[in-house]
Amino acid sequence: MGRYHDAYYLIYPPPAVAARAAQWNRRLQATGGIGAPMPPERLHITLHALGRFEHGIPHDLLHRARAVGQTLSDEPFDVALDVLQPHHGEDGSGSMALVGRGPAVLALRRFQRNLGDAMRRMGFSTDQIRMHFSPHMTLDYAHPRLSATKTIAPIAWQVTQLFLVDSLYGQGRHEVLARWPLSRRQQVFSDW
Repeated sequence: MGRYHDAYYLIYPPPAVAARAAQWNRRLQATGGIGAPMPPERLHITLHALGRFEHGIPHDLLHRARAVGQTLSDEPFDVALDVLQPHHGEDGSGSMALVGRGPAVLALRRFQRNLGDAMRRMGFSTDQIRMHFSPHMTLDYAHPRLSATKTIAPIAWQVTQLFLVDSLYGQGRHEVLARWPLSRRQQVFSDW
């Protein structure tokens, strides 16, 4: 059996923001976390999952994924995650995530939808384009059940880049395959 590679489009928070989010990891561990929390450098929001592949990501998929990134014309946007929310598995295990709701994630939802539209135009299949998007950043994948959500001070930042990542399954490693900056379009002012 070979090594598995999961291909994703995702966004990372800047290091200082990831460090703030990781503080919640330490608090969660103090409440009975049973797994290793997500390291700050791997905290992310997944926009679209392109698939799991054994022995590497196919070259044609990488070519199309990079082509999609080249078509983007989105500007930087703000995002805020302000709810600590548990997710319960059927086996009693759970995860804990920072979740964004309402106006704090409208621009993120629009960006994710624009990216999906670009993927569709580039020939990606419907199972690679996430139709239902709940903006969240998973902090801990092995946390005991907690009963309620908790509103927190927002973990906020401006998104300035999109990443194409090879997540090396079971190794706890992300390899960035491509990144695209989101650039502010210059406004044209007239002297007329």
